[in-house]
Order: sequence, then structure tokens, then C-alpha cells
Amino acid sequence: MQMYKAQSLKKYFFILVFLSSCAPSFNWREFKFGDDELTFLIPCKPEQASKEVMIEDQKELLVMVACNVGAVNFTISRLQNPKGVDVEQMIELWQKASLFALTGSDKMADTIPSKIQFKISKNEVWGQEMNSNKSTKAYWRWFKQGTWIYQLGIYEPKDSNKVDLNKDLKNMFFDSIQ
Repeated sequence: MQMYKAQSLKKYFFILVFLSSCAPSFNWREFKFGDDELTFLIPCKPEQASKEVMIEDQKELLVMVACNVGAVNFTISRLQNPKGVDVEQMIELWQKASLFALTGSDKMADTIPSKIQFKISKNEVWGQEMNSNKSTKAYWRWFKQGTWIYQLGIYEPKDSNKVDLNKDLKNMFFDSIQ
């Protein structure tokens, strides 16, 4: 009888270890672009990529960091606002490009950006926020700080039940900028 209990406990221990290794975990860490004054919280170790993009007749470097927790992708991107281009116009172009990349369509009828105010290092900052509920749920926030424009994004497969992306986790990512 004692041996049966020990084997049962051992079996349950291995099942618990197996299940905990399958569950995605959030390992929050600070991230800062090399020369940036802002610090962001990101829930996993990010990988970085950059790409030159043409905005009007100027080349600008778009830098993005991204990481995955389960099936959910978290991104932080920044782009120097080109000289002579209105910030709001630049953000609108970025929103359209993001929607096109997500949906393959440039129609924005069902996703209208909201103007929001939030704090960065105790300062009130105006930004825009947009959500898309296509095959991939996307949550975006854009804002300007200095000469940079930023986009924070969370991408979650619509049918994903692997990660409980609750409001607190979204807020932690979006509202942790210092």
C-alpha cells in the first residue's frame, strides 16, 4: 500500500512538472533602445530587427523588438519622425500600414483609433490606441516622445486559449513606460 501511494505521488509530481512546463510564463524585464531615454517592460526576452523604410522621399530606420509568450506576440517599435512630416500624419500612416499587414486590407472602417492620455515618467502624454478583432486580435498604442514615434503592439490568435491575456497584463505592458 505504501509503495502504491509513493508511485501515485511520483506520477502526480511528474504530471504537475509537465503541465507547468507547457504553460506560458511571463518573465517581465526592462528594455531600452540603446540611445533611448524611455524604458519599457516586456514579458520575455526580446529579439531585435531593423529595416529601412521610405517615408515620402526620406529613408528612416524602423527598429522593432519582439518576443512571444505562448501564442501571444509583444512588440515595441520606434521610428524617427521624418523632417517636415506632421506627427499625426505619420502615426496615421503607421496605423494604416499595421492594419494592412494584419488584414491585407487598407480599409479602416471597423477600427477607429482612439485618442488617449497616459503617463510616461509622471508626464501626461497624448497617444492613439487601436484594436483589431480579425483572425489575430491586435492591440496597438502609438505615441510621440521627442523626435521618435513609438508603436507598442500585442498580437494574439483569436482562437488562442493558451494564454489568458487579461486586462491587467495588457495594462502592465502598455502602461509601464518610464
